[in-house]
Parts: sequence; structure tokens; C-alpha cells
Amino acid sequence: MVMSSTPMEELVRQMPYLRVIPCACPWLLPHHPGYVELYYDPPPPPKPMPDLKTLRRKCEAAALQRRKRRVLAPWVTMYSPA
Repeated sequence: MVMSSTPMEELVRQMPYLRVIPCACPWLLPHHPGYVELYYDPPPPPKPMPDLKTLRRKCEAAALQRRKRRVLAPWVTMYSPA
């Protein structure tokens, strides 16, 4: 258990991914503080697919680079820009 001199509300406000759910029956369990739930942000939405023309150009450029590496000697392609 962590002891702190600051009030519990301040500690909860400092933790952005903490959700406090109060007890469902406070009259039956007056000593029960509630439930603490740790939640995570949803993942970012996927990036949209580029159009077919852009994909084709990227594919052609990668194929040309692979061919250049295969045809030329390693010491020629080692220091050339990608």
C-alpha cells in the first residue's frame, strides 16, 4: 500500500488512465471505497491506403533498387544514396 500526504482525489487526478467506480451498494458496504480500473487509450485509427498510382511507383522504385544492387558490384552500391 502506498501512503501519501496528499488527498486521494488529488492522486486520482494525477493518474490519467485510472477510473474509479464507486461501490454499487454503499448502504450495505459503507467501508468499501469502490473499484479502481486501469484503462488504456484506444489505438489510433489505421492510416488510409495510398492510391494505386503511388503504390505502383513505390513498388517500381523498390524493384529498380533491388536490380541495381544485384547488377552492380557491392563497392559501387555501398556508398551510393538509397
